[in-house]
Amino acid sequence: MPLKNTLPPEYERSLSLVANGKAGYQDTFEVLLKELNPARVTSISNDMRKALWSVESQGSDGWWMKSKNGLKSILKTLDTYPEISALFSVSWNGYVREKAVRTWPRINNSFELSLLLIRLNDWVEQVRYAAISKLENLIASPVNESGLTHETVLGCMDLILNKKRFGRSREVEFRVLNQLLNMNNMPFVLAEYVTNNSIDSAPRYLKHGLKRGILVDALPSISKEGKHPEVRRIATNTLLNGIYSWKESGSISHKTVDIDIDKNEIAATALTDKSPPVRSVALSYISDSKPYGLYCEKTFRDHLTDKRFSIVERAIYGLKSLEIDYVNEVRQQITNGQVSVRSLEILSRYGSNEDGNLIYSSAQKVARNDRVPALGAAAKLGNRSAMDALEAIAFGKHDNEARHASNRLAKTDYSPNVELILSSIRSGQDIRSRGYLRLIRRLPTMKLALAIAELHILKVKTEDSNLWQLLTKKRNTGAFLPSEREMVFLKETVGNSTALKERFHKTLGLKL
Repeated sequence: MPLKNTLPPEYERSLSLVANGKAGYQDTFEVLLKELNPARVTSISNDMRKALWSVESQGSDGWWMKSKNGLKSILKTLDTYPEISALFSVSWNGYVREKAVRTWPRINNSFELSLLLIRLNDWVEQVRYAAISKLENLIASPVNESGLTHETVLGCMDLILNKKRFGRSREVEFRVLNQLLNMNNMPFVLAEYVTNNSIDSAPRYLKHGLKRGILVDALPSISKEGKHPEVRRIATNTLLNGIYSWKESGSISHKTVDIDIDKNEIAATALTDKSPPVRSVALSYISDSKPYGLYCEKTFRDHLTDKRFSIVERAIYGLKSLEIDYVNEVRQQITNGQVSVRSLEILSRYGSNEDGNLIYSSAQKVARNDRVPALGAAAKLGNRSAMDALEAIAFGKHDNEARHASNRLAKTDYSPNVELILSSIRSGQDIRSRGYLRLIRRLPTMKLALAIAELHILKVKTEDSNLWQLLTKKRNTGAFLPSEREMVFLKETVGNSTALKERFHKTLGLKL
């Protein structure tokens, strides 16, 4: 069952029952806290604090928030019933938080541990010291007494591994976190978790672990056996480059990975990986580092037929580094009548504008289902005939073909025909399913205003606020000098709509 990211509604009522001695902690909160997500402990603990305040405020003597006797009472209660310490560790009062941490008997689940861990980042120094002392005692105790099982500690890895969560902490607090990371063979357990899990926490834990300098020795096995493709990609990339890099606070940070491995073996294994990003990492390494045995024509040609275009691009780059002009080979194949959508796309990506005519003429020979992408390849090189053909399809009868053609046109320097767009709007065609919104966004200021007015008059549902924001941006960029003809068209479209007149006056400064 997935963990909950918010405090359940029954928490405050249960807290009141426990506080008034009408229910036991184990019966109520041990199960409830077990269901909460430790990664969301900050926001959940804030809600716990509010619930605690609410229950305390309802006390017969106002509890400790309103009287010294109340404070003494709750501190004494924590001595008598230490099992409720987790609940009071979130209190507004620093004395209560410190007392709760010191009387905490054991950890019952991952969320309880996360509540204790965030006290290492408490704004009161004495509470941080109490948390350090408590964690050191728990780590030194047998697992059956402390409750710090592998499963419990693993559940808090988002906290333990992420230094950003401990902004107030200093070296002494981080030392305790490292002790927690290394207790009871924990690095091996973490490596097994990262390797054997296909859920998204696996790559997240690996990233945080590499930042902290752990899991390095396990990288060779993780790169081969990791179930999550992103885990294999990270491990492979780190091993082949000998460094782990990440962005932090606007700058790039690095961690050198010095491990004795056969990089050729790692790269060769990655080349056959079922995940495209892993294969891409291997091809990049081979083309850049030129390892003996792998850096050869065959390695790159074997990946020219890959289903993922990103892999084909890497292979073409590798061949180019070997001074093999594969793009010219593709050009000759197309010239000789060996035409496929993939070959046309390759020539479109790497060829010159002069290739546009060849691609356009070849697009007439492909199957109907492939005609739009083939024309799109020619249009990307500025071929006007291809753009005209795509425009005809985009404003044709078939919604599916229209959408694909519109999307292709949006990737070129095509200037949308506002009359065709307005005609489509008036005829009641679904502009969203046909991809017209991307074309509408490319219209110049006054033509965009016309389209917005038409959409508004006909009450067509769209991202209305986004289009108005775009209109404002276009108005404020460069000169804005609407022609008399454009003004007449806009006035006729707006008609007697007072709301539209006011909106255009506010946005464009026009009096309609």
